[in-house]
Amino acid sequence: MKALVRAERPTDRGAIDVVHLASFPTPAEATLVAKLRATGDLSISLVAELDKSIVGHVAFGGGRGLIGVLPAYRHQGIAAGLLEAGIETCRAAGVELPPAFVEPPTERTRQRREPLAMILALGPKGELGQSGRVPWDVREDRAFFATTTRGHAVIMGRRTWEERRSPLPGRTNFVVSTSIGPLEGAESFSTLSAAIAAARARGAMPFVIGGARLYEEGLGEATRVYLTEIGEPAPEADVFFHLDRSRLVEVASWFGASGERYRILEPLTR
Repeated sequence: MKALVRAERPTDRGAIDVVHLASFPTPAEATLVAKLRATGDLSISLVAELDKSIVGHVAFGGGRGLIGVLPAYRHQGIAAGLLEAGIETCRAAGVELPPAFVEPPTERTRQRREPLAMILALGPKGELGQSGRVPWDVREDRAFFATTTRGHAVIMGRRTWEERRSPLPGRTNFVVSTSIGPLEGAESFSTLSAAIAAARARGAMPFVIGGARLYEEGLGEATRVYLTEIGEPAPEADVFFHLDRSRLVEVASWFGASGERYRILEPLTR
């Protein structure tokens, strides 16, 4: 199946970040793309989409060119297709081609830290859940979550699993619980550390997707945090989480159509 190459959308930004984190041994390239976008210097930004998953990205801006492809999708012509489309788009838009191009290493290199992402939405008072569900229904945030996590492993607690009653499609599902039995469409582990080890063996970037206990336990090991801040209070919320940002720094932030704010965060020390 040939990948679809198209212009990036706001809801692709998390997935684009993941592509470059998985493509390079340090976060420098992912951070560069975010900074170019924030300063208005990201002239051309195209993604490669395969089976609804973002598997590659090419960027032109600030006199630079950069390309990334998820490791599982390399050597399939995706990088060549992105590059060809990127050059054609630059020429059509009158964007000067860069003198040099940053590409992932040909041999897979060990990253400074084993990757682990957290993705969550919080209200103004740390509201996280309500009767086993997310307290809000923000369409763009739902799309952001879906696009960012699709094609990757997701790790959740028992209550989060029971909220859905079925695996998240297009992802490898892991559930952390000491009491749950065999699951259809998911693997269960008694500890978060065991689930993380299994998830890392399955993909480039595993995601912790809830609930509060797993966020608390996994935060110290997280290499990236994708946070949506919802301005609307949830007075009936019954699950809260305080995200300690004292050891996190912001890589990127932007506002959504409904006023929600998206932030990409990373630890101070990697």
